[in-house]
Amino acid sequence: MATRVDNRWKAILGMSSDHAGINQELGRFRNELYRALARIEDPRDVRDYLNCLEDYSRSWMAGLERYGRRT
Repeated sequence: MATRVDNRWKAILGMSSDHAGINQELGRFRNELYRALARIEDPRDVRDYLNCLEDYSRSWMAGLERYGRRT
């Protein structure tokens, strides 16, 4: 499915790491974010997608704290 180029919003993502393995993972994550965001036309859906990512991140971090793995 081709993506539309007339979205009314713009996303700019910047992530990097000096650690080669982490930098590679960040690159894959960045590419996935771009892929997903490029397919979303409605800004409200973008908001919902980002809120979902934030919720999952908070849940994951809470799990680290709960099991004593937080550094």
